Amino acid sequence: MAPPERLAQSWWTTSSNRRFCRSCARTFPAKLLIYTGEAGQDTHLKKEFAHHDFTSHGVDEYFLGDVHTNTIEVYFSIFKRGMRGVYQHCGRQHLHRYTAEFEFRCNTRTANGVTDTERAALILKAAKGKRLTYRRPDARASS
Repeated sequence: MAPPERLAQSWWTTSSNRRFCRSCARTFPAKLLIYTGEAGQDTHLKKEFAHHDFTSHGVDEYFLGDVHTNTIEVYFSIFKRGMRGVYQHCGRQHLHRYTAEFEFRCNTRTANGVTDTERAALILKAAKGKRLTYRRPDARASS
């Protein structure tokens, strides 16, 4: 079984300036169709991808033909609900782990054609050979 295509990718940052957005965008193939909101840091995407279009929420435009941002808004909503409801005390040093979990959930959801059995097999395959401990097993306790 091949791992699912990465439909969602997450990065943790303290700011979303143009330079950061550009470095994230370079991780995607140039043939993608990119749909965003009207944020100013996204204006360079038209040069880097086959097609970039956006909606203008400021003038009550939430879709334009096939162009919408509902998918990412739902993804962020579920992430935010999880972080505020389930994982209430998450330190910065662990945030990448939480974003990876929600990314995995999104990419392996039933709507993408992944069954529960396939999802469980992917989880077990990723955990193979790893010990789930809070501290490194060779670290000595300081007394």
